Amino acid sequence: RPTMPKSSGKKLQQDDVQKLVMLLKAGKHKEVEAKSRKLIRKFSDAPVLYDLLSNAQLARSDFKGAAKTLETLLKMQPSYVDGEYNLGMAYMNLRQTEDAIAHFRNVAESKPDNPDVFNNLGAALFEMEQFEEAITAYEKALEIKPDFVPALRNLGAALRDMRRYEESEKYLSKIPFLMPRYAPGHLSLGITYKNLGKDEKALKCFETALKLDPNNREAHYELGNIRAQENRYIEAMASYAKVDTAEARVKVFEMMHQAGKNQEELISGLAKLNQREPGNLRAAAFSAFVSQQYDATETHPFAPDPLDFVYENNIADHLEQEPEYLSTLMKEAERVTAVWENRTTRKGFQTHGNLFEQGEIFAGLEKLIRSKLEEYRKMFADREANIIKAFPREYDLNGWHVKLMQSGYQKPHIHTRGWVSGVLYLKIPKEIRENEGSIAFSLHGYDYRKEKAEIPVKEHLPKEGELVMFPSSLFHHTIPFEADEDRQCIAFDVLPA
Repeated sequence: RPTMPKSSGKKLQQDDVQKLVMLLKAGKHKEVEAKSRKLIRKFSDAPVLYDLLSNAQLARSDFKGAAKTLETLLKMQPSYVDGEYNLGMAYMNLRQTEDAIAHFRNVAESKPDNPDVFNNLGAALFEMEQFEEAITAYEKALEIKPDFVPALRNLGAALRDMRRYEESEKYLSKIPFLMPRYAPGHLSLGITYKNLGKDEKALKCFETALKLDPNNREAHYELGNIRAQENRYIEAMASYAKVDTAEARVKVFEMMHQAGKNQEELISGLAKLNQREPGNLRAAAFSAFVSQQYDATETHPFAPDPLDFVYENNIADHLEQEPEYLSTLMKEAERVTAVWENRTTRKGFQTHGNLFEQGEIFAGLEKLIRSKLEEYRKMFADREANIIKAFPREYDLNGWHVKLMQSGYQKPHIHTRGWVSGVLYLKIPKEIRENEGSIAFSLHGYDYRKEKAEIPVKEHLPKEGELVMFPSSLFHHTIPFEADEDRQCIAFDVLPA
C-alpha cells in the first residue's frame, strides 16, 4: 500500500489510524468507511482519514463518493501522488475520461517508472479515441516492464481494434507463457488468431480459456462462432445458450434455422423473444427474414416490412449555399485516423471513433442530419412501428467515413446498437456500369439458409449529396464497382441515449 500522507490533526491517535489500516487490509471496507467518517467529524483537517476513506470507497466501487473524498484530500495535500492516481481511477470509472487523463499525465510525470500509470493512461486515451497516443502509452508501460501482462493485453487488444492483427499477435502471444492459467489472456489471443484466419489456433485458445474458466461467456460465444462456421449448428446453439446476451439469444434461433429443424419451435420461440425484447435489433432482422421465408406473421414490433422504411433524400439546399461542402467534408475526413478494413468493409478504409467529434464542420453536419431525421420521422408518422412510435427523445449520433477503392464493397450487415442508420454520399465514381456502387437492402444476411430462393431486395444507385436513411435492423450491402476511382461516404447511426 502506498505511504499515506501524515495527519495534521494534533489529537488524532496513531492507534486509531493503525486500526483503520488493519480493517482495510482485512477487507472490512464498510467498517473502515463508517469509522473514518466518524473520526473526520472530529479531525476534519487530517488527510490520512480521507485517504483511508477513499480507499474503502474505491474497494466498494463507490466511485462518486471516492472522487469527492479524493478531491477534498488533494486540496489539503496537492502533491500527494497516490491520491491523484486514485482520483484518476475514480474518474475513469465515472466515465469522466478527460479528467482521468489529466490526472494520469500528472502522475506519470511524478512516477515515470510506474507501468501501471502508463497502462491506465493508455486505456483512458483509447476510450477518448486518441488511438496512437494510447498505443504509445501502452508501449511505455512495456518499456518499463516488458512482462507486464495488463499492458500486453491492452496493447494487443488496441492493435486488434486498429486491424493491426500481426502486431496484436506479437504481444498477446506472450501472455500464455507469462500467465498460463490466465483465461482472459488465452481468450484475447484466440480472438486475434480468428481475425488472422488461424481458426485451429483460435479454437485451442477458446477451449483452454473454458477449461480455466468454464463460465466465461465470451469464450463460449467465440466457440459458438467457430462451430457455426464449421456448420456444426447444434453444438454452436449449445455454446450460444450459455452466453445469455441479446445477440446470443437470437443466435440460438438462427442455429435452429440453419440446422433445418423444429420450425414450429423456432417460430413460437422467436415470437416470445420478440415480445420480451422489442429493442433487440438482431431479433428484428432475423424475425423479418423468418416471417418471409416461412410465410409466418411478423412478431417483432420494431420495423415490420422494413424495406418500406428506406428513405432517400438529399442536402441540395445546403449545397446551394456551400457548393464546396462535400469536398471540404472529404478533405477533413481524410485527416481522421482510418484503417484498412477486411471484415464488413472490403478493399476500403474506415475511420475509427465518432466523426462528429472531429471538428466544427462535422458538428455542423450533425445538426444537418438531425434536421433530416425529423423529416424521416414525419414521413412515416402514420406507421404502427416502434422505429417511429418509440423514437428516442434523446439520442447521440455516431458517424464514420468510408472510402472504398476499386472493387471495394461492403458485406450484408446490420447495426444492432443503432435505431435509424444513414449514409451521406460524398463521391461516386463517374465511370460505373449498371448497378455498380449501389446500396442494396434485403431481408437476407449472415448467410442465413434459404427456404425460398426469392427474397425481396431494394437497390439504390446514389448520387453525390444524397442522404439515405433506413432502419438499423435492415440488412444492407454495397455492389462492387470496377472503376479506377474511390467511392466516399459518411455513415451514421442514431444511438438511443
